[in-house]
Amino acid sequence: MKILSSRFSGQTPTTPAKYCVFSHFDANDRVERYVLYYLEQLKRCGYEVLLVSTSRAISDASVEALSKVCHTVCLRENVGYDFGSYKAGIELLKQQEAQVSRLLVANDSVFGPFNDLQPILHEMEREDIDLCGLTDSHDHGYHLQSYFISYSTRLYESAAFDDFWSSVDLISNTTDNFKQKIVHNYEVGGSQHFLRTGCSYSVVFPYRDVLDRLFQRTLRKLEASRLPNSDIVMHYGELVYNLNASHAYWDELIDMGMPFIKRELLTKNPTATDVSTWSQKIEESSPYDVSMILEALINQDAIENIYPIDIGQALSVIQTPEDAVDVPLNPALNKWINMASVPAAVPFRFDDQFYLNNYPDVAAVVQAGDYPYGLAHYRRYGFQEGRKCVFKRVVKN
Repeated sequence: MKILSSRFSGQTPTTPAKYCVFSHFDANDRVERYVLYYLEQLKRCGYEVLLVSTSRAISDASVEALSKVCHTVCLRENVGYDFGSYKAGIELLKQQEAQVSRLLVANDSVFGPFNDLQPILHEMEREDIDLCGLTDSHDHGYHLQSYFISYSTRLYESAAFDDFWSSVDLISNTTDNFKQKIVHNYEVGGSQHFLRTGCSYSVVFPYRDVLDRLFQRTLRKLEASRLPNSDIVMHYGELVYNLNASHAYWDELIDMGMPFIKRELLTKNPTATDVSTWSQKIEESSPYDVSMILEALINQDAIENIYPIDIGQALSVIQTPEDAVDVPLNPALNKWINMASVPAAVPFRFDDQFYLNNYPDVAAVVQAGDYPYGLAHYRRYGFQEGRKCVFKRVVKN
């Protein structure tokens, strides 16, 4: 593995210490404020942080800031995603013969922590737990989600640990379906590898607990709908459950004490989850500085979720896929907006291709000529059925 450069490697502790290998990437070669805050909280919790970045470079200002919170910062070639960076950091620890009392692997794919990490880390660092994740998922197969996983000394020093990390290849982003291969081979495959060894494991916010809360709420709603003169109506999708809780049930997780929200939810939102209340939810549950998230979204040109869409209102304007509706800035963000310049309103269009790709039955009737495009079906049936849709920002040349 090619390490491009390494900076200010701190004195390796001579006694056992907790280490965090932190994977970082930024297309603009920045270290965003939210990342620095995250690293500060890890250091505050007693972790020696090794930041491994696949950015082309890191600015001098960022290096200066990182020197205050990181034991080591190194740049490596941009291949292999987070698992490549985790492997590079672990190899550095092994080469330095660091005495590791607990190893945490984490990355910059989440915003937070919204509250003190110490109680959660204390739970994850229990001596009787070899492997612990914040969340788990059944998507693509059961696994602990790799953005925040803790390993015990016993597991770190085991042959099973060395066997897995030596098997991690740097899958190039030019390889067909490379992301799916990384998830299958290393995120799912890694969890399954360690579970097969019989190691003890735990999850702080397990999927089954999230689902239990959702089931109980749905059952209460079903019971209430049976009462005489009830105006409660069950909608399509209310009894359909997503396997990836960190995306589909982000707000439920925050209510349970989850200290993070996935960055991809606010930048790409691939599951078309309703995240319109993200800033209010964070502010209600913590003193976290939301402007750090807002700043990152603007820097990454991912401002869609700064503009919440009222779908019913949008449909009163949008009649065809070519029509656009002007959506005003989320008023909840007004107090944070002084730190950046964003438009008061942005035009959005219905993403017809997303709707057709996600609903083959709709694609079939459009193909048969029953509807001219997916939007026509959504306006007639999909909206009332609770089907998911996406509105994409209109980018003017």
